[in-house]
Amino acid sequence: MSDNEQKKKIGRKPSTADDRRTTRTRRALKQSAADLIHSMRYEDITVQNILDRADVGRSTFYAHFTDKDDLVRQMFEEMLESITSGVEPGKGGAPAFPLAGLFRRLKDQLAARGVWQSDRGREYLFSIGQAYWAGRIERELTRRRGKRGAPDVPIPLIALMATSAATALLTWWIKNKMPYSPEEMEAMFDRVMTPGIKAVCG
Repeated sequence: MSDNEQKKKIGRKPSTADDRRTTRTRRALKQSAADLIHSMRYEDITVQNILDRADVGRSTFYAHFTDKDDLVRQMFEEMLESITSGVEPGKGGAPAFPLAGLFRRLKDQLAARGVWQSDRGREYLFSIGQAYWAGRIERELTRRRGKRGAPDVPIPLIALMATSAATALLTWWIKNKMPYSPEEMEAMFDRVMTPGIKAVCG
């Protein structure tokens, strides 16, 4: 290969085929991780377990993710986004905190051993969920507040309090063997939290 040909190859933009290959690789790694966290304790899963199941090389894995936690974080955030996709909180009768989808998903998965039977796994997934919801609530409240300036209680603190309460509620629900439906949990949370936030944010 000539010098000019090498330069052209190095400088070329990723092709559609490259994009498809990247998408397939990332999908395979996420599916591998999803399968494993439902069959193994989270702390027992290694990057090598994920690679073996996905049939992907180690260098390829690290080209996409920094470690196991990074892969699971992205995977879980995408799941949360898909659950609430198209839902505009508080509009047209929609709840201000659309949590029922998350409660339903967890209810379907709790029968599986693995991540839900692991304190480390549960705590990590809950921390991802809390950070995701805090960011979403903060953006939504900031958007609604518009140009009216900051409320008496800073919006990041409101988001933190709301997501901390949601995490505590979810933990209680699991430990008490889900005595209420996901829809009832969502409605009760909304009923308690929304008036306070409206009083502060308007």
